[in-house]
Amino acid sequence: MAVSQRFRIQEALEARAKAHHSPRVVYGASGPELTGEAAVPSTALANEISSEFEAAAMNRRRVLQDRGAWEYSLRLEWPFEVLLEGFEEGLMGDPIRVPAANGFRAVIVEMSGVEYEHPPRNQSPKGTKAVYRFVAREGPR
Repeated sequence: MAVSQRFRIQEALEARAKAHHSPRVVYGASGPELTGEAAVPSTALANEISSEFEAAAMNRRRVLQDRGAWEYSLRLEWPFEVLLEGFEEGLMGDPIRVPAANGFRAVIVEMSGVEYEHPPRNQSPKGTKAVYRFVAREGPR
């Protein structure tokens, strides 16, 4: 069981990445081809990057602040080149939802960007690396 909202979000990001099988890409004489093989990432690490805060509400004694947005990174690595469009389309059509539980508010986590690193075509033992950025927003108190 997660001990904080941060860890709940990180676990949700990593679980979503590990649940998707990305198709492997190879390069033949006629260009890129899918092999029919698909794999989960060998590395899936999520971590927080930044937070933004805003005024949430006023009560009789004080002004309260709330977290407006929480930015996360998700680093994914494979030992070979993969196609990531299916993973991204899945996230665009169905953002990550972390349900409210144990005193934690519900969270919606949406993809906001990505940076890719692909190996030279069939010339390297390295594989695809991608670092995704996500914005998490908590539901109302």
